[in-house]
Amino acid sequence: MADPRRDANPKRMTAPEELRDLISGLIARKNRDHWPTVANKAGVPCGVAQGLAQVF
Repeated sequence: MADPRRDANPKRMTAPEELRDLISGLIARKNRDHWPTVANKAGVPCGVAQGLAQVF
């Protein structure tokens, strides 16, 4: 994200609702299986959250 308003954490924290809405909108564009793949490719450990019925 190349937005100078959000290039450092203190700046991101000045409008948390705006940032939350932006991220939620981006996440909603893909299904839940897409994002762990993207995160893992970027070196961020990630997996899909599962309920007890899915685990056992």
